[in-house]
Amino acid sequence: MPANGVTLYVRLSQRINGSWQATDYTYTEAGTQTLAVLNSPGPGGVLPGATVPFTWTPGGGPTSYQLWLGTTGVGSHDLYESVPMPGTSVTVNGLPANGVTVYARLYQFINRTWQSTDTTYTEAGTVSWRR
Repeated sequence: MPANGVTLYVRLSQRINGSWQATDYTYTEAGTQTLAVLNSPGPGGVLPGATVPFTWTPGGGPTSYQLWLGTTGVGSHDLYESVPMPGTSVTVNGLPANGVTVYARLYQFINRTWQSTDTTYTEAGTVSWRR
């Protein structure tokens, strides 16, 4: 049986006086839905370079995920936008190495609705020494 607050659709078919009749029911599983959380790199942390593996906890109830990364504000995706996927990790290449703030949004599909969690990272950048 599904868990974590998913919707179940039930059709009861019955034969009455020689003809089939159906009655439809909708139930919501009693479990608790929980959103996935980006855990590596840690929320609010520093990205180690231009290629970064991102992983997240699966949450309770999501069936698909999508990761967006951007530099222009919360919800932006000018750096990266994944396709919807069932997995809980993705490696992103080509991130900037200039110390910018990177906004991350993790979308998750729960009970026929896209929901999201946000965090920010600082890109490690290049350190230059002057004398």
